[in-house]
Amino acid sequence: MSDKSTSSSNNDQDPFGHPRVPFRGYYEREKCDARRGWVEKFTNTKLQHTGKWWDSGAPAGGSGAMDESTNTLKLKGNIEAPIGLCKIPVGVAGPLLIKGTHVQGYVLCPFATTEGALVASATRGATALNRAGGATAHASLQRMMRVPVFVCQTMVDALALEKFMRTNRTGIEAAIAEASRHARLMDFEFIQVGASLHVRFLYESGDAAGQNMTTATTWRACQWILDQVKTREPSIRIREFYIDGNGSGDKKVTLLNFIATRGIRAQAECYISPQVLESVFKVDADTYVRFISVMQGASVRTGMVGFTINAANVIGSVFTATGQDIACVHESSVAQFTVMKAPDGGIYTSMLLPSLIIGTVGGGTSLPTQRECLQMLGCFGKDRVFRFAEILACYCLALDLSTSTAICSGQFASSHEKLGRNRPEFGFKREYLTDDFFGQVIKREGKLAKWSELPVDASSSILSDLTKTELSKLVGHFGFAIEYTPTAGTAPKPATSRIVVKAKATDEETINMINKIAQACGGRLAAKYEYFKFETGFRKCHIRELALMAMSFEHPVIQRLAPKVYHVNRDDQKEIFVYAMEYLESVSHLNSVDAIEIWTPDDIRVALRDIAELHASFLDKADELKKAEWMDFPTRQRMIQMKELWIELLAHNQREFPDLWTKEIVLVAQRVIDNISFIWAELEQAPRTLCHNDFNPRNVCLKRTPAGGLQLCLYDWEMSTLHVPQHDVAEFLAFTLPTTTTVDERLAYVHYYRGQLEHFSKRTFDPVKFDKIFDFACFDFAINRLALYSMVHTFKDYRFLPRVLQSHFGYLQSVAMSNRFHKYVEEAANTPAEPIVGSKL
Repeated sequence: MSDKSTSSSNNDQDPFGHPRVPFRGYYEREKCDARRGWVEKFTNTKLQHTGKWWDSGAPAGGSGAMDESTNTLKLKGNIEAPIGLCKIPVGVAGPLLIKGTHVQGYVLCPFATTEGALVASATRGATALNRAGGATAHASLQRMMRVPVFVCQTMVDALALEKFMRTNRTGIEAAIAEASRHARLMDFEFIQVGASLHVRFLYESGDAAGQNMTTATTWRACQWILDQVKTREPSIRIREFYIDGNGSGDKKVTLLNFIATRGIRAQAECYISPQVLESVFKVDADTYVRFISVMQGASVRTGMVGFTINAANVIGSVFTATGQDIACVHESSVAQFTVMKAPDGGIYTSMLLPSLIIGTVGGGTSLPTQRECLQMLGCFGKDRVFRFAEILACYCLALDLSTSTAICSGQFASSHEKLGRNRPEFGFKREYLTDDFFGQVIKREGKLAKWSELPVDASSSILSDLTKTELSKLVGHFGFAIEYTPTAGTAPKPATSRIVVKAKATDEETINMINKIAQACGGRLAAKYEYFKFETGFRKCHIRELALMAMSFEHPVIQRLAPKVYHVNRDDQKEIFVYAMEYLESVSHLNSVDAIEIWTPDDIRVALRDIAELHASFLDKADELKKAEWMDFPTRQRMIQMKELWIELLAHNQREFPDLWTKEIVLVAQRVIDNISFIWAELEQAPRTLCHNDFNPRNVCLKRTPAGGLQLCLYDWEMSTLHVPQHDVAEFLAFTLPTTTTVDERLAYVHYYRGQLEHFSKRTFDPVKFDKIFDFACFDFAINRLALYSMVHTFKDYRFLPRVLQSHFGYLQSVAMSNRFHKYVEEAANTPAEPIVGSKL
């Protein structure tokens, strides 16, 4: 036996002096790593991520990826010359209720993909099928084939060979049994073309896809045929034999496989009511069926085999996740998607997958991550392949429904256009975190010595949380410890500051991210939000916070209430919007949005006292604020123009959350929207100031003062705007007061705040007028901010939101039933500009 030397001189060149990959045939980990090192050198590329193998050892319930006794990777038979792993994100779609022959119950499905919106779209389709009672599924037929070709001397020889094979089927079956105990010959069919005879060997392959298996069995059978013809029927002249003459449709789309099945045939169906069509897909049956008819006509003209929207997305991503032969996505994705209108205004829909090339044993199914994904589906091992087929059919139906209705309702293009993917050369990147950067951060304090990373909890930052997962640049909060030598003092000692760097997305990225959520809601809301997306208060949010944090160096109130700011960096060309602030420690009430019980009445008054000081410091500067480069603020004209958006938000939230947006609340909100001109005329005439506009326990905490008291600490200023000061009060009380709070208790806090505002501003405010503007601010907060929160809540669970809605809406309902509300009605009725309609609820 020859010795396979590990020296590069014997492995990286062939006998003719050409380069070749070394260590061929070796699967020991060190040899694979050395092979990767050779590739890195050959290509001048660093493969540090590719080179991260699976962890060794056996996971619970299954074998590991390594043979620890020999340190050998268990990849033989799956790949040659391995150098590492290509890692693809795996998301989970569903769950989907399946009522199948082989599946009963809810099933989650793993999707290995890098295509944004795919998992969300499949889950949307699953939601509709669940609300319709689930999808019915059936998989029955399994046929794997190999089609060898015998090239004979003449047509007569080909016909004689066909007769011989028909006569000797028993011998052929015996030869097949010698090659495999799993493959069973169902039949063979003949396609004779001149002197050539193509033979379709049709098998059942058990739980394996069976392509390699049937190649081996067909080869053995054909060798038996050739030997028998040569000895028993020498008059049959066979010139040539090929194991496949391209008649199998292997890894190709063919009409024959669509009609006759190669692999497993699986179907799914569902009836969907008009109510589910409207609530989930935002379409009606007539419009949708007409649209499908248009698509079917186009598919005929393009020569499509079958009819599907994007079943290949399910097949490709699930095949990748579960270790299937990915090249078989071609034939496995051929489908027949059907939509018909039902008599009651709903639809009947079905999905046929006639040629699924799948297996639950063999091939890549035993690889660790692929095995786990199959186990997630309940599809790993023996007697699971028909279950797998039914699951695929149901998820293909879900995705085709979701995608086609999105196109029909106008959501598809805008949803995919607004994924928020930034150009990779722009934005703040991890490589910018250098000594030079941190030297600038700490420059006001001293000279940098070194820096290190710290964990930081920024889960309460909604905008950063929504945008950071969609962008290639750094977005969000990042903690660091900076050691430096202070510049002050005659013999300064080394010091350490713990800081948080906040890197911001652009306003357009933030706007598009929220718009993506609106598009997923579909229907008229999607269209209206797309139209008004730049008017919802997020414009300039990326420079607004930076401007206010830079202002903290000079403005005493912002300096006192905001975290200490070390550095602000704005580079519009590179889309870098970053600032560094203190790492909040030794504070209370941090990230307390889901723990309002810690907010005592005294704590609430501390927050109201200090926000009153901020409001007072800008109360006479409305004109100056309007002209600021970074300012974006609501106006009466804008709010009137956006009435259609508020209406669609209200309708969507009532459909999605009827227990929160009750009929009574919707009636009040509708009355507010109808009379928004009058309400905003009052708001514009009232004193306005700089409002934080995100003033709630997600963005505030309390600090101890040197004297031992408490003071407010206010962060995440990106939503700051020009508004009545009562707006911040309305928001803070909605978040911190229990749902059982009475009207008098809430107004007591409002009156306390008014006293503090008068104290800091040296002005007096009419109590009745002040309460009226507070009520109007509450109305505005409900139809605008709380409506937007609820829209996002459709897809991202905000645990705090039901409580906040109940607290705020409880107050609004009390106002609506009060005498002062009827005074508002009478006052509006005497106002020329769009008076409130009616005088009673």
